[in-house]
Amino acid sequence: LVKSQQGYGNMSGFKEQRNGASKDATGNSAPGGISTAIPGMAETFQLIKDKVSAAGSGSILKRHSGAADIVFVRHGDAKQGKLVYYCSDFHVHVGRDSKLGQTLTGITVEIFVNETKTSLSMKIQEDHRCMFEGGNLKPTPQQIAEVGKLLKSGRNSVRYQVLGEKALFEIRAFIYLWNSTDKVVVCDIDGTVTRSDFLGYSAHLLGYEYTHDGVTDVLNYLHEAGYRILFLTARPITIADRTRDFLQAVGVSARDDGSQSLARMLGLHTSDTVLGLPPGAMITTAERWVPALLIGLSSDGPRKFKTSVLQEIKSLFGNRQCFAGGFGNRSTDSSAYRAAGISVSRIFLVDDNSKVYVGKMEGESQYSSYASLCERLPTLFPPVLSDAYQHDTAPRGNGSSKFSHEGHQEISTEDIEKAFSLFSHEDREDEPEGGRRARAGRSLPSSGRRPPQQDRAVRDDDDEEEQEQEQEQEQEQEQE
Repeated sequence: LVKSQQGYGNMSGFKEQRNGASKDATGNSAPGGISTAIPGMAETFQLIKDKVSAAGSGSILKRHSGAADIVFVRHGDAKQGKLVYYCSDFHVHVGRDSKLGQTLTGITVEIFVNETKTSLSMKIQEDHRCMFEGGNLKPTPQQIAEVGKLLKSGRNSVRYQVLGEKALFEIRAFIYLWNSTDKVVVCDIDGTVTRSDFLGYSAHLLGYEYTHDGVTDVLNYLHEAGYRILFLTARPITIADRTRDFLQAVGVSARDDGSQSLARMLGLHTSDTVLGLPPGAMITTAERWVPALLIGLSSDGPRKFKTSVLQEIKSLFGNRQCFAGGFGNRSTDSSAYRAAGISVSRIFLVDDNSKVYVGKMEGESQYSSYASLCERLPTLFPPVLSDAYQHDTAPRGNGSSKFSHEGHQEISTEDIEKAFSLFSHEDREDEPEGGRRARAGRSLPSSGRRPPQQDRAVRDDDDEEEQEQEQEQEQEQEQE
């Protein structure tokens, strides 16, 4: 582009030649020009110029950027107005190829929660990690309280907006608000949700399912039973967005007969499930590809990483035992879960053939598949008192359980009684009028159904008075 500008003087002269006309030394139009000699070249140069201009004014590539989800834990009683919040580290990484146009070190990153701008801001460091003031990964207690007031129970959006003279883009993730009394179930991704540590993610990119059959049923039961789900993976933070897309897409590819048929022709296992995964916080490593790969390949790297994350999450609950169970596929997963205080009887490891072991992979498997484990879940994980299921209702975009609570509204005791009264009266259609009226007045309010109108003319005064009272009650109920 620079050479072309030198050859043609300036871009204005270059634009004048786009239609195939140039000027000679006398200023007269001369036929020909670069666009005549090479068709489309002028448009190509203009496109390059527009892209460079856009890069200089704010449109910067954001590949290899990512952020892990954040967990907030709420302590105290909301009715008394005494609430205290604790949060996990804010891990944000800005891609190295984002340097186009300027150096990003020192640039401010503003933070929006549920699309509301907060007072929180971070600075990009030389290694492209983002830090709060003083080099911290957590905001101040006052800032944590500010964010806590903006959160609803369950999943919330967080947006990191990178600002600078020549840099403007955003990185997105989620904040999950849990209560200090909640129970958490930890789930690995590669080899646990997918059937392989390496092929599961690649299969998703190719458009077919390579997940364990029944894993979505297990996790959806736990979510609906009130447990919080924590997805813990040693994947690099630079593919955090793609990992979220993968989790949301589980069950989607299974609905595509074309991609599934192609996978079967290639002899690959395909999942038949069309049930999506429930919402859950996803925490990755804070490393880029190569360091994360070294962690994953080392013998003790995954255990150390997952142990440190689980200890941090546990500290948010006041170091009480908040973990109810864990799912993985390696002995390192089992070691990390045990170090976090999870009972061995609630640690489940799955092999490449979808057989599930309890505690460790030795001897014969206790369950032939996730499906067989589902039958025991009500005993292993009884429902707990939590608002996890009620409030985690953000659209998943990947299908949902048939027991969906989208649009759930609280039902009062009076509503239940009225509904029960309606059905009970319909079921006792043949019951004598007097007995039916007495039963309704004794236990449940009237359903609004008029009594039979037979022999109205011969009723005595008492019956007429009673009928008028019933009609008045019916009118009041209809108005309500």
